[in-house]
Amino acid sequence: MKTTLAIFAVVALCIVGVFTWQSDATTRNQTGSPTVKIILTKGHGSGVYIGGGLILTVAHVVDNSKDGTVRIKTESGNILPGVVLWSSKARDVALVQVTGTLGLRPARLSCTTPQIGDAIHARGNPLSIEFFSAWGHVATSLRKVDPWLEAVGTDMTVLPGMSGGPVFGSDGAVVGIAVGVMIAQVGFGSMSLTGATLIVPGSTICPLLGRA
Repeated sequence: MKTTLAIFAVVALCIVGVFTWQSDATTRNQTGSPTVKIILTKGHGSGVYIGGGLILTVAHVVDNSKDGTVRIKTESGNILPGVVLWSSKARDVALVQVTGTLGLRPARLSCTTPQIGDAIHARGNPLSIEFFSAWGHVATSLRKVDPWLEAVGTDMTVLPGMSGGPVFGSDGAVVGIAVGVMIAQVGFGSMSLTGATLIVPGSTICPLLGRA
């Protein structure tokens, strides 16, 4: 009988290294969209515009910025300068101040914890693909999942580069941001991604923003 060893771990969903710009006119929303691509000198991540010139993302994306500045790409193709205001490594949440809002539409942030079975979808920039959506459901209750102090598990399949991107509930509100994905090592070979995606919920994010 062949024995298979599976070792599970979690990894953050940022891309560090060379990335490819792609343009798809059919997905660009000329009236504005809350989802953005956060561009670093090496690599990229995702984020969501919540109004007031503020973009919500994850700490492990913007912490790769050496000088605290990033570039923000909107779905309509505009490039805007951004400055990292603060980041919380313990909860993997960060806030970016963007200069200008052309091509941006604010999303409503829900200060709640999504419940098991809730329908959700994530949007972000996996690998070299821009502004991609993944659909699924909440799979676990709020819990500590190293290295995150508070996270909710889902059955969505998302990829590196979507880290920091919004996770929307059925009513269109942002219920969290994507932060990591489960990986499994089969036998003694290479790692493979599974469909278990972790999100930091609105109930964790809102207190950091000074919201109820």
